[in-house]
Amino acid sequence: MTDIDFDSINRELEESAAKRNTEASDSMPFDVVFQKMQKKIIQDYIDKATENKKIDYYFDLDSKGLKLFMRRLIRRINKFLFFKNFQRQADFNSYILQLDQMLYKYSKTLEEKHENDMQKIRSLEERIRVLEEKQ
Repeated sequence: MTDIDFDSINRELEESAAKRNTEASDSMPFDVVFQKMQKKIIQDYIDKATENKKIDYYFDLDSKGLKLFMRRLIRRINKFLFFKNFQRQADFNSYILQLDQMLYKYSKTLEEKHENDMQKIRSLEERIRVLEEKQ
């Protein structure tokens, strides 16, 4: 049976813990950084989307014959008036899309962080198992 040097293992663990503590004090967790930096941006996108969400949409003409023809003609002539509404709708869609992309990227980084943490846990469990087998 091999002898286990518990003193060296404890020293290694203490050094590792001390290293993690200095790294942790230098940097903030990702969640906190994201919340502080992105909260205002997300709120701005939500506010802009809220401002632009009540848009007068295109409506059907409820006439027949000559009246319908004249209304369609007037509508085509005044088409430039609708460009503002179309632009506001495009702005609304872009704000929502950007917000969605930011949240998607955030969820992907959280998934990657979770996977890295799980790999560390698995390696530590394997290391513990090996040490227990040696005893």
